[in-house]
Amino acid sequence: MLARQLSRRGPPLGRFSRIHRLLHGSGLQLKEPLSKFADLLLIDIKARGPLSLATFMTEALTNPMYGYYTTRPEVLGKSGDFVTSPEISQMFGELVGIWCVSVWEALGKPKAVTLVELGPGRGVLMADVLRTAKRFAPFFAAVSVCFLELHSPLREAQQKALKEVAPEVAVSWVDHIDQFPTSGPLIVIAHEFFDALPIHRFQKTDRGWCEILVEMDEDPRSEHHFRFVTMNRPTLRNVLVQDPRLRSSKVGESFETSPRSLLIVDHLLRLLSKQKGAALVVDYGIQMGWVQDSLRGIRNHKPASVLGAVGETDLSADVDFVGFRSYARTRQSVTKVASSEIITQRDFLVGLGIDLRLLDLLTVAELENTSSTLQMELAQGYQRLIDPEGMGGQYKVLCFYHESLAPGPPPWS
Repeated sequence: MLARQLSRRGPPLGRFSRIHRLLHGSGLQLKEPLSKFADLLLIDIKARGPLSLATFMTEALTNPMYGYYTTRPEVLGKSGDFVTSPEISQMFGELVGIWCVSVWEALGKPKAVTLVELGPGRGVLMADVLRTAKRFAPFFAAVSVCFLELHSPLREAQQKALKEVAPEVAVSWVDHIDQFPTSGPLIVIAHEFFDALPIHRFQKTDRGWCEILVEMDEDPRSEHHFRFVTMNRPTLRNVLVQDPRLRSSKVGESFETSPRSLLIVDHLLRLLSKQKGAALVVDYGIQMGWVQDSLRGIRNHKPASVLGAVGETDLSADVDFVGFRSYARTRQSVTKVASSEIITQRDFLVGLGIDLRLLDLLTVAELENTSSTLQMELAQGYQRLIDPEGMGGQYKVLCFYHESLAPGPPPWS
């Protein structure tokens, strides 16, 4: 594994470092500085050949020594690289909390239910969910929380966030989806989780679908040390592009797919089949067609090259909601787990009553003589969440639910 190989190596080696020193020593500031991580990736490419985009993303984001998520103390919020919906406004988490209560009621108000969150960040969303749950005493008494989280600093932040809101709620952490509780109903939340999972990218050529790989870039005139290349022949992974949606594709078009994401969806379907419950997926993604050229980099709240500053740039790609739903429907006769229509975040939040919630908050703020600044922040947060040209339209929402909950949780019901 590349991570183990990197951990055994010492200082930057090879001609890549020498090229960098020569260029910068001559005053030609063309390429970005060569980090130890980038140099080691280049050595690996030199030894084994180009990397799949999935391997490159995995290393860039989760390499134990140099990965973006494993080495940076702050990736979320104003001090990080990006801001998520729960951090923009408490209303997002509150309405997700209402959704959770409605699922619990549809389940028959069981005495125990586990709220599961995949990739919970700093725990802001779940804290808002539990704050809302307190208003529904029987539901709150039934709840325990399970987080899928690998990184210790984030676990500590999540524990702190929940302890401030609901110290009496039992909280556990797991490293893998196979470790979720195996008894009792589940209510699963996956908010901005799937977009960070590795993808493969293919391009349609005269020779068929060929995979896009990451190769070293030795051109001294280019900015980065890596570049994309197209395989000159189909690879074994081309089985991934046997998708009926691609029958109408044209030469030059691309297709992105995440096998790891589909494996997780399959596992969720099997959990819901056995234990009942529902899963909510909220993320950047598509409502029709297939995913093309969506991989993006973000650093310091600004777009950044996906090939630059490896390990210091957040990488994400659109989620294939259409593929998720199609797969779930093919399995429904076996799993008894149905899938909702794919809707926008705007439709989801409006359907759950965000307009009324904003009015409630503004009324309370006015009665308590809260500053006009806070009232303006509430209104601006609301607008960002539902803006059809921004988060309201870019984020999509999909729900998987056991058939016993038909016609499904709100707002679909």
